Amino acid sequence: MKKIAMLTFFLLSLISCSDDDNDKTGSISVLLPETIDVVNAQGETHYQFAYDSARRIKTMIITGANNLAATYLYNEDNLVTSVNLLDNDAPTEMRFEYDADNRLKKYINGNNIQQLTYNETTQTYTIEGLGDMGFTANGDIASIGTTTIEYTDMPGVFRNIGGTNMNLINFFIDGIFMYSGGYSSMEQISVGGEVVIKMAHTLDANGFPIKSVSTQPAHPDRTAEMTIKYSSFPTN
Repeated sequence: MKKIAMLTFFLLSLISCSDDDNDKTGSISVLLPETIDVVNAQGETHYQFAYDSARRIKTMIITGANNLAATYLYNEDNLVTSVNLLDNDAPTEMRFEYDADNRLKKYINGNNIQQLTYNETTQTYTIEGLGDMGFTANGDIASIGTTTIEYTDMPGVFRNIGGTNMNLINFFIDGIFMYSGGYSSMEQISVGGEVVIKMAHTLDANGFPIKSVSTQPAHPDRTAEMTIKYSSFPTN
C-alpha cells in the first residue's frame, strides 16, 4: 500500500458507482460509498469509509488481505495536504504539494519524492517514473503511459465525494479508487492496445452498479469481484 501500489495490483481491483437521491423531507442527498468488499487472487479485502461535513473522505480503513488505516487532511483550498497511514502498525505520511494554480506538483511518501509537471497544451501530467497521465473531460484518469482506460455512462463509486482533483490524489493512495471509478465507472483497461481487463456490472433497481466483476481475456480463470454498499449523505 505504499506509493502507487503497482499497476498489476490495480488491475485486480474493480468498479462501481453512486448517484443523487431525494429523501422524504425534500432535502437533496447524494450516495457515498460506505463499504467496498473486494475478492480476488490476493484474498478478501474490506474497505470502510467515513466522511466530513463537506463529503470529503476523512478516513479509510482496510482489513483482510491488506491492512491499512488512512486519515486525510485538507487545507482551506479544499486540497489534500497529507494522508497519514498506519500500515501494519508502521506509521507513514504521504504529503502533497501544489503550484500557484493548485495543481499537484510533488508527491512525497517517506524517502520517495515524485515530481509532476503539468502540460497546459495537452492538459496532461508528466509523472516522474510513470510517463504521461491523461484525463477524460469529467476528470477520470484516461491514460497512464501505454495503459488506457475506457468508461461506461454509469457514474463511478466516488462521483459524489468532496475535495479537489481527488482522482489524481487517490491514484497515489490505493488502486481501489481508480478502478472503482470517480465520475464514471470503468468498462475496460488496455495496455499497448491490447485489452487486459473487462468489467461487467450488476445494477440495482435505480440502474446503478452494486457489484462489478472483472475478467482477463488472456486468463479467463482470473476474476475479481467487488461489492459496494452506499449511504445517503445530505447536501443541505
